[in-house]
Amino acid sequence: MQQGGIDSTYNSSNLQYTNTSSYSKDKTLATLGQGEIILSDDSDLTALNRDTSTTSRDLFEVDRQQGNVDVTLDHRLLTEEGRNNIAEDVKRNGIFVDAVMDAAQKESIGLLGDAENGVENFFAHQDNKQKFFTATKNFVTGPENAALVAVLNDSHATPAQKQAAYGALSGYISDELGITPAEALLAVVETYGDQVTKGAYANGTLYINDSEHSRLEDAVNTVGHETQHHIDAQRGHQGDGETYEQNREQYAEVMGEATEDYLSFNYSNAGHGEFGGWNTQNGTQGSELISQNQSRFDHDRQNGQMDFRLPNEKEQHALNKLAGDDPAKQRELLSAACAMIKCSAEFAYGSDERAYYQALEAEGAQNTDAQTVLKNYHESYVQQGNSYPVAETVVIKGQFGYGAIDRLSDSETLAMNHQVLVIAENLNLSEAQAATFAHFFKTLR
Repeated sequence: MQQGGIDSTYNSSNLQYTNTSSYSKDKTLATLGQGEIILSDDSDLTALNRDTSTTSRDLFEVDRQQGNVDVTLDHRLLTEEGRNNIAEDVKRNGIFVDAVMDAAQKESIGLLGDAENGVENFFAHQDNKQKFFTATKNFVTGPENAALVAVLNDSHATPAQKQAAYGALSGYISDELGITPAEALLAVVETYGDQVTKGAYANGTLYINDSEHSRLEDAVNTVGHETQHHIDAQRGHQGDGETYEQNREQYAEVMGEATEDYLSFNYSNAGHGEFGGWNTQNGTQGSELISQNQSRFDHDRQNGQMDFRLPNEKEQHALNKLAGDDPAKQRELLSAACAMIKCSAEFAYGSDERAYYQALEAEGAQNTDAQTVLKNYHESYVQQGNSYPVAETVVIKGQFGYGAIDRLSDSETLAMNHQVLVIAENLNLSEAQAATFAHFFKTLR
């Protein structure tokens, strides 16, 4: 604002208009003052007014009021920037409403919270959402980020460009929440059961699997999801056990969806157009960058400290379809499935993973009804094939078996995991370092 001028950006003008009128009618009375009146006939004097102080009578009076106007004009409506600020105000108010709905619908969010069970309290949750919004806004509107902002919305961006953009977006979120930023790497992300999944977090690093994201929106959802896991890790896990892990995973899903929503709004509100589109995965297959990142991911996975997103294999599809969002049913079916496919068999003796899955197997061993349901599960659906317009029918049938090939695969994995454990104990190495030795020795054979 120039000196002596008026800043119209955040001021307002008030206009008031009033239109009123009044109309009345009276009658003058025949009045005769004090004294004696003598009549020569029988005339009626009741209508004669003798009060000289009141010589008229009101017949009617009408007050009219029409068209009162009181208008306040927000000067922000006069500029594009001002209108964008108004849109942001509306969006932020909506975020509070969304937070209320989250608390009503999500087990991972409660009014007072329950840190030991991974439940976020409502007030912290709505503050987190506002900060995620601010972070995405600052990322999109920062002039220094122009190239990265363009990359996130580019269907043909290269792996190196995406990795830089994902890291920057995650960094803005972490900074806004007072957390040291994580590193973002593209990699082929697989769970402990070698199931391909969208992303993972471990040891200050987000791993994003580009080949599992067909939409740009879904990719930033995963970035927000794994960034929330990073925030949890930096703040220190305040609980343990399956309930805690399930609640924090659900909360990461909520914040991943929020990241996608807020980024999309801020792209539009900042004049960058609509956010989203197909991810053509340009350069993903055979990427040297992804290949370089893979050994790092494999080491972290061997360390056993990963937060994974839900797998997309046929058996997991069946479990999700049958259990829905019911945690009790999810636990019941997972334990029954583990009893059928021997989840613990591939993990080293004495490891936490083996103990965890052995407990699940024991829990599901007697649940023959759930095992029968899984054994009989049958579903078929049509999905897009490898090339348009080819479609393929996916048939899910005869899953949850355990045969000779499964036993052989588990034996090989068990031997490798046991070797890692022995090397780690005897050489006083971390499991990640021991895994490197084990993989190195395997390549020499």
